[in-house]
Amino acid sequence: MMVHGDEGRGRKKSGFLVVSVNSYLGLGTQEANLARERGELPREYARMMLNYVGSPFCHRILLAVLPKMFGDHEAFLSIMDFVAAECKKMLLQGVRDRSGRTFTMCILHNTGDWQWHVKAGNLVRSYANVQKRPLTADSNPKGICHLCRAGQRGIDWEGYRADSEPRWYRSMYEEDPFGNPRPALNTIPHVPQEQPGFYTYDLFHTFHLGIGKSFVAGCLALASEQMEASQADARFAELTELYFAFCAEHHVVSYLSGISRSTIGWPDSSSFPNGQWSKGHLTRSLSDFFM
Repeated sequence: MMVHGDEGRGRKKSGFLVVSVNSYLGLGTQEANLARERGELPREYARMMLNYVGSPFCHRILLAVLPKMFGDHEAFLSIMDFVAAECKKMLLQGVRDRSGRTFTMCILHNTGDWQWHVKAGNLVRSYANVQKRPLTADSNPKGICHLCRAGQRGIDWEGYRADSEPRWYRSMYEEDPFGNPRPALNTIPHVPQEQPGFYTYDLFHTFHLGIGKSFVAGCLALASEQMEASQADARFAELTELYFAFCAEHHVVSYLSGISRSTIGWPDSSSFPNGQWSKGHLTRSLSDFFM
């Protein structure tokens, strides 16, 4: 199982923190299960399937909520103490059914967006520590990642090369990223010497609302330049028609009223598109549009 935390929006659009425990495994996805029934996927062995199909009550267990109006720090720390205590109890003691069988639960990771990790793990290194000014002789940047020393002096966090290993890779787990007080979730058993790895990124925030969104936005900008119209707005209108036609043909919800410069966060050609949508599935449908 994994602990998952995220802040949603209540009826009055105010922040609403939700903490739950999710299973890694489940009954699969509807698309994959249908493919297996059609014989398109092999059944040679028991596959580990995702937790999308079935009732969320079976694989998403609500632990606590905290409305923004009561979002003081002491209340949050109390919730974290409760979550950590329950997770340890389920691992070490478990629960017993009527037949006397004991069931235990092991938490492998805490997951969510980076903002959740910073709060739940009391991290001293995160995206908030990105260097905003040129380095000087006295600069001592903290770094931007709780897993490694990326962003510190001499360890470029943008160091990606095809012919060599990035410097930050060898610095994994070298420095403790946790502040004081130590986070309650750290009391949950973890991989020895790799406690920062307990706070792991998820696919949704990393790709669908992260690098994937920026990548697709850039693709849309390049695609708009291949349209026949001479004006930018007209080119995006052509691109919109193509996308809507794709959605209609493949029975995909478009989620957009149209594609424009504001949609992809591209005010002018001197800037980089970054995507302005908040629906993660839109990144997926736009990716399929290009495929």
